[in-house]
Amino acid sequence: MMLAHIDFKSKKALLISLPRDIWVKVPTKDNSDFYNKINAVYQMELSPKNYPDVQDSYKQKQEVGGLIKAIVGQITGLKIDNFIAVDFDSFKKGIDVLGGITINVDKAFEDPEYPIDGKEIDLCGKDEQFKQIEPFLKPGYNEEDKKKLFEEHPELEEFYNNITEKPYLAFPCRYETLKFEAGKQFMNGETALKYVRSRNSETDGGDFNRGRRQQTFVNAL
Repeated sequence: MMLAHIDFKSKKALLISLPRDIWVKVPTKDNSDFYNKINAVYQMELSPKNYPDVQDSYKQKQEVGGLIKAIVGQITGLKIDNFIAVDFDSFKKGIDVLGGITINVDKAFEDPEYPIDGKEIDLCGKDEQFKQIEPFLKPGYNEEDKKKLFEEHPELEEFYNNITEKPYLAFPCRYETLKFEAGKQFMNGETALKYVRSRNSETDGGDFNRGRRQQTFVNAL
């Protein structure tokens, strides 16, 4: 998520990246206190029926984007005039329509955890192992049963821990490894999307580094 402040007189633009975990207050019907991450507020825009407690004035009576505009305005102190949302397919198509884009990658990085579309629930051939530990991935299980299973099958404990801590090791078929070298690189829509979405590199990961790359992308565009 980005905020663009455009000054038409000076012909300058300022981009501010908004980290996905900013904790914000969300208006509710009964004016009770309700807080969530700002990326969750975006989900409230996309699926308002799933969030019935959000004020109707933002859900239905205002234009699409009314809620997120109000929240961004709340944390920046600025009046937000317009809102644009672009999904992944439109992003890729837009870049390809332009014939691709050249981006100056300022720092080489490798990301072993980039999700592959359509593979989100693939068990990667580990159906039987998953079936045995699945009861312990939900609340209400018996701790003694879990302890007994892992004592008898220590490899399942490792599988269980990887699911919760390092899912790319538990289900490697769900992910691909991205590699970007430093310097100017020509990218099509699919590659550019991977460049701006990646956030699990040990050397250039996290939300702030991803935000920097996204600004690099916008400048190149």
